Amino acid sequence: MSGSPQVVTILVVVFALIAVMFLTREASIDFASPLRNWLWARDARRYAAHSEYPATLRRAYWHEREYQSDRHRLEALGYVIFSEEINDPYVTPVSWVPRGQPPRRRVPVYFVIYEHRADGGRRDGAGSTGS
Repeated sequence: MSGSPQVVTILVVVFALIAVMFLTREASIDFASPLRNWLWARDARRYAAHSEYPATLRRAYWHEREYQSDRHRLEALGYVIFSEEINDPYVTPVSWVPRGQPPRRRVPVYFVIYEHRADGGRRDGAGSTGS
């Protein structure tokens, strides 16, 4: 069994990461971030390929880097920010009963609604040609 030491090492690392996540409430390892980024990029490519854009998009971002990356991608497709809400990344549930340290939950930081503009995202008509 030549592969068994490698399997044991991988399992130890995975369990260590899980232990760190549960023991330190402030630690936030976001394994889904690359998946969300890939899905949003895929959607953007599909919109551009078919020239069909939803009138509005609602997105919840867990990190600043996700927000900035997707924002630039959507602005290139002609979307502008219609509404933006910024929150604290950690909240304490309302039903908390005082027994030691309050539990804190990780929540999305940015809630953004994008609106598609037919003129490529310009609000002032700067891209229009006049005679």
